[in-house]
Amino acid sequence: MERCLDCNCVLSAKEKVCPLCGTTLRKGRLGIGELAARGGTLIFYGAILALIASRFTESPALPVVLGITSSILLFVMWKKTRS
Repeated sequence: MERCLDCNCVLSAKEKVCPLCGTTLRKGRLGIGELAARGGTLIFYGAILALIASRFTESPALPVVLGITSSILLFVMWKKTRS
């Protein structure tokens, strides 16, 4: 189930227009912001996996991966507070 971004109305998967506010829905096409958000999420989870793997291997990458992970986490949290 999805929700309308304008009025937060619950929508079914087949609806293309919001029944309350009349906003047309953009399904299937991603904007640049949505692609960047998904890319940032993938980088964040990749950095967490690298952080976990670096704990079990002898590599000096732990501080680097920890810095990248915390930077991405702070960026994601900053973007959530601005929207």
